[in-house]
Amino acid sequence: MKLGLEKRFLLLDFVQLFCVGPGSSFFHGTLTFIGQLCDELGMMITTTIWVYCVFTVTSRSVLFERCFALVLTVAILFYISISPKLHFEHNLIFELTFAVATFFCVVRILHLASLSKSKKTKQSALLYFSWMIFGIALWLLDLHFCCLLYTSDAADDMQCV
Repeated sequence: MKLGLEKRFLLLDFVQLFCVGPGSSFFHGTLTFIGQLCDELGMMITTTIWVYCVFTVTSRSVLFERCFALVLTVAILFYISISPKLHFEHNLIFELTFAVATFFCVVRILHLASLSKSKKTKQSALLYFSWMIFGIALWLLDLHFCCLLYTSDAADDMQCV
């Protein structure tokens, strides 16, 4: 561990990029329902990884970390198995699940930063918080205006607000 950053968290950060990138490219390149599912699945996997990282970073119990990882894995597999039908009928469930998980991650990061004596850590946490708010605002704008901007064929296939 160097500068308080464990290699496993750094590795998980790169895994997140590989989860979000292809799905996001597929969705924004095709504007199809399947593309939207792939994009949002990447978002859910990434959020699940963040939940694991921020809630195990201070853990001293390997058993807790493994049990927590197992619970999150089962949850994401369950989500994958029901997401096409559930998402098609109730897209709000994805949006709320993603928003709540992201909210808890942000709150946890801000809490961990408040415990730190490092000014740089606190500034980094606030910068992270600012970027999350900005990203969520863009996502909500996209959800709200996507059907107005895209052609009618693409908008009919997507789940717009």
